[in-house]
Amino acid sequence: MTDLDVDPFHLFLVAGLVMAALSVLSGWLDRQQNRRRNLDRVSLVNWRLLSTLSLLTAIVALSVAAKLWFTTP
Repeated sequence: MTDLDVDPFHLFLVAGLVMAALSVLSGWLDRQQNRRRNLDRVSLVNWRLLSTLSLLTAIVALSVAAKLWFTTP
């Protein structure tokens, strides 16, 4: 088993980008859910809450990655 050398900058950068992609996807699914033709087909997932939480997590993770990028010599 090899030891992967992952620095905190790349960890926060990848986490922020994944959360941003999840936020975009869940925002699109929320829009699809609100515009559905059959009003009886209700989603089990609260896409608006998931989009909001993932966007906030992406903002925090990307801001930490930016701080690490600009403060590391």
